[in-house]
Amino acid sequence: FVIYASEPFLVGEEIVFSTATEKGINGIVQDIGLFRTNIRSWYREVYVVPNSIFSRSVVLNISRKNREWRFNETLYIRTKDLARARDIVSDIRGLVRRDDRVLKKLHRRVFIDKIRDDGVVEIFTSFYVEAANKDQYMSIKEDLLMDLVDIIHRNNAALAMPSRMMHMVPHDAHGAAGQGWPAGPKPAPLTLPSGVEVISDAPDGPDIAPGGGMQGGGAPPQGPSQPFILPG
Repeated sequence: FVIYASEPFLVGEEIVFSTATEKGINGIVQDIGLFRTNIRSWYREVYVVPNSIFSRSVVLNISRKNREWRFNETLYIRTKDLARARDIVSDIRGLVRRDDRVLKKLHRRVFIDKIRDDGVVEIFTSFYVEAANKDQYMSIKEDLLMDLVDIIHRNNAALAMPSRMMHMVPHDAHGAAGQGWPAGPKPAPLTLPSGVEVISDAPDGPDIAPGGGMQGGGAPPQGPSQPFILPG
């Protein structure tokens, strides 16, 4: 009776609710009876829920979001493109101002958010677009994402790739324990997959060939540890 009187949801609406044993059940209302309600999940399972559950728990009605859908994405560019980041942010703000699908009455935020030590600059974007349903929202989001990538490329920048930092620890060429390679067999040369780019910030970094080991086959060079980047 409570459902019929208050109408927290109607047949065909998408809701999220929880029970004592399962949290965050998401699905479409299929049927509302006097004692039970049928909810079909996105996995095509049907939950038969006693109506008393809805009187004791919070129900999120996603279908009643008033055509307001939030676009909330973080863009990642390389720190080597940091000098272009302000222009990228400015161009994105211009796109958000001009696009008629963006709701002007709600917040529109585009900022450089973080400069990370792994070679990545984060650009935060958050605003709302008007869409009749999730399918239309996803289509608008697709267009906007491609527009953001075009802005990055027009500013001669590029999206950052995940990376890992490795350090080459040098040894001398004598092979004596405690001075050069440790006693015993020397480790095999470092082998990289074909097409991997090695980036070293050391002036005398090792020569490493893609798909092969250290060129020349000798001992590693002297000097401080030499970092280089491998794609993640």
